[in-house]
Amino acid sequence: MKMEIGRWGAGFRIGDFELRLFLGDFYLKIPGCLEMAWNSTGFYIDPIHRQGGKADGKH
Repeated sequence: MKMEIGRWGAGFRIGDFELRLFLGDFYLKIPGCLEMAWNSTGFYIDPIHRQGGKADGKH
């Protein structure tokens, strides 16, 4: 676990989960699900695909 507190905001991390809230910036990472960011350049969402996924019978 890591907690970061700065002059303009705060960040929090447990394992691969991460949340950062700073002035004019938002970042969220949920492992195996998505990464989301919002800042002065725009709003971004990227799905994260799990490694290995579903078994499809191919080896």
